[in-house]
Amino acid sequence: MPEEFPEEPHVKFFPYQIMLEVTALLIIAGILLAATSFPWEVRPQYDQANPPIHLEPEWYFMPVYMVLKTEGLGLPIIGLMILTGIFLGLLAMPFLDRSKYRHPLRRPIFTSIGLFLGAWLITFWSLGANIAAEELHAWQAGAITAILLLLSIITVQLARMIYFRNRPLGAV
Repeated sequence: MPEEFPEEPHVKFFPYQIMLEVTALLIIAGILLAATSFPWEVRPQYDQANPPIHLEPEWYFMPVYMVLKTEGLGLPIIGLMILTGIFLGLLAMPFLDRSKYRHPLRRPIFTSIGLFLGAWLITFWSLGANIAAEELHAWQAGAITAILLLLSIITVQLARMIYFRNRPLGAV
């Protein structure tokens, strides 16, 4: 038999719910009235004949900006295909990694991929914040990517060697 719950007091819908909706409506109307009465100052209008010399995106778009503006990749569609491949790879990782183990060092391939992609994003973000995108060439971006991939694989393998040195494989 389930425990009896104490009966909670009931609130009537008509006066209380209507008052709640009217109060919310008045608050929203007050915010809109204040926004229209005291408009926010906007920047000077963009002049198409005199555009700024160098436009930069916000910090969270910087890796994408660096890939799209890298010299030597050819068409921007190639950079877009690279970014789409990275996104689809990240999206597919949970479906591809069907290991019964949950410890990251027991899944070295996917741990290396995750470490590589995180390091790649941080590296390209810092490059985008410090150099102009036109200064990065495709062979430099490829060399950076290869070095980061190699470093992520070596890091995971070293961590596995250190972690599993005194533990049997079935301990984790």
